Amino acid sequence: MANSILSFGLPVYNNAAMLDDALSYFYDELELDDFHLYVSDNGSTDSTAQVLQKHAAKHTNLHCFIQEKNRGTEWNAFFLQEKCETKYFMLLADYVRLYKKQIFNIVEMLQNNDYDFIVFNDSTRLNYGASKTYTDINKVLTDLGWYMTHMSAIIYSKEIFKTIVPQYIYQQGSEFYGLIRIFSYIAGKDTCNVYWYAEDCVYFSPKKKDSAWYGRVMYVWVEQYVETILSLPALYNLESKLRCLKSFYEGSVIFQFITFVYHIKRKEISAKNIYQYRRHLPFILKFDWRILLFISILPHPLVNVVFLITRLLRKLKYITARRTPRAL
Repeated sequence: MANSILSFGLPVYNNAAMLDDALSYFYDELELDDFHLYVSDNGSTDSTAQVLQKHAAKHTNLHCFIQEKNRGTEWNAFFLQEKCETKYFMLLADYVRLYKKQIFNIVEMLQNNDYDFIVFNDSTRLNYGASKTYTDINKVLTDLGWYMTHMSAIIYSKEIFKTIVPQYIYQQGSEFYGLIRIFSYIAGKDTCNVYWYAEDCVYFSPKKKDSAWYGRVMYVWVEQYVETILSLPALYNLESKLRCLKSFYEGSVIFQFITFVYHIKRKEISAKNIYQYRRHLPFILKFDWRILLFISILPHPLVNVVFLITRLLRKLKYITARRTPRAL
């Protein structure tokens, strides 16, 4: 009999080898045969369908759906959410791996509590502090908002899926529609019940490829992310929204100086891009955006030199920090 508390969703597209590895890990290593796993293939043109057929023949709680064409990442995720019949749901990615002990600990917590959602730690992203319960929506936004762009580090109550977000946001193709839905849901409650689980629960497979947004870093992580946070309901005060935006710089590598230089080096960010988003960048950066503009107009060999120097300085800073004795 399938578990009635938690089910999983896995949207996939053209990554058959990684999918095969993910499903083998899900069943052989984690031994999650008793949990519903819904997989939606977003119109893949590789051998994804064959991989799904192979695993579905062995696991009765694996439910596979083949879409006729690629409808987009967000559409695929919401399609899976609609299939959820359990009280809670977790959205996976084919490169995400779970720690077995922690997942079963969380399932036990879900059986004994009534959470809006649980956010749990990813060993590759942050060391946030002790586990705790949040009842203040602004505190959730300032502490966890930036981190919750990692949708595979959240277990949601099915009630969140009933939240109606303005149609124009969906039509604009926002990469953060799910984030808007979550924060709109808890804003509509008298008090929220959100749990931060501090133990490491997820990590990325070493076989993970570059993310699909790498060539769209400015559009996704500068324009859309900033406008998503600022457009949240007015119950989230401006200070909380601004702190959430700045926290991404502090907690994620995406907005670090070296990351921007790296994308300039790879010609994924140009001077035109930087100038285009000059009004968005001050919300997330802790340095002047015009420094990036200057680097972007340098000859490519000089950009490589800037990148190498920046990387060297980071290594030296890391070594110095490790050698500095802690105060007693």
